[in-house]
Amino acid sequence: AQECASADIFAILDQALSEGQRARLSGGDPAMFPKDSLAIAKWSMANHEQGVTYCHNGSSPRFVERMLPFTAYAGIDLKGSNPHELAMRSGIKDHLGSPMMQRSLESQRILSEAGVPTDVRTCVFGSTTTYEMLKMADLVAENGDPNNKVWTVRQYIAVPGIPWQSPHPEKLQKQVQLVSRAHPELTVAFRPHWQGGGMEFWRGGERFNPPAISESILAS
Repeated sequence: AQECASADIFAILDQALSEGQRARLSGGDPAMFPKDSLAIAKWSMANHEQGVTYCHNGSSPRFVERMLPFTAYAGIDLKGSNPHELAMRSGIKDHLGSPMMQRSLESQRILSEAGVPTDVRTCVFGSTTTYEMLKMADLVAENGDPNNKVWTVRQYIAVPGIPWQSPHPEKLQKQVQLVSRAHPELTVAFRPHWQGGGMEFWRGGERFNPPAISESILAS
């Protein structure tokens, strides 16, 4: 990491926003630098009348609340269908899984109920069952306004030395279709092929062309 003067950051940001780009705060995690993230968001709104976007693991509803007036859209992680799996996938101690899950759900509620387009991001594995997919869909649909949310199912790509397996794209597509049929109020998105394949959007068990909310979230 390298420290930069705020004037240098704002100069780069000014040029980028003037060229039609949008400020996007990402990882590590912008909540690790809340003052800096908030300063960038306030500057973007004050100088270009444009909110920022950010990706966040959902661990800090307080951060989400402070950023809310300056947020155009946000991505929030949901890493499992239950606290134990979430802790395992996140690499945290098991007893931290439940509060972490609750904070993610609260972050989703704050954003989506305020009308902020919210991308709930979940990595799916070869071992992920349809039951677990339905449980996660329940959580996404029930926590906040589903009309302002997209649940993005991301295929895990196997890494040598790690025993987690990738899901089969065709099986995952069928799971997505079933889940979207069970939750017709929820937009579900996933990319069936990482090489040369675009994003698929599902609602009510059918593929459809995404509305502006989905395009704005996932084009970032």
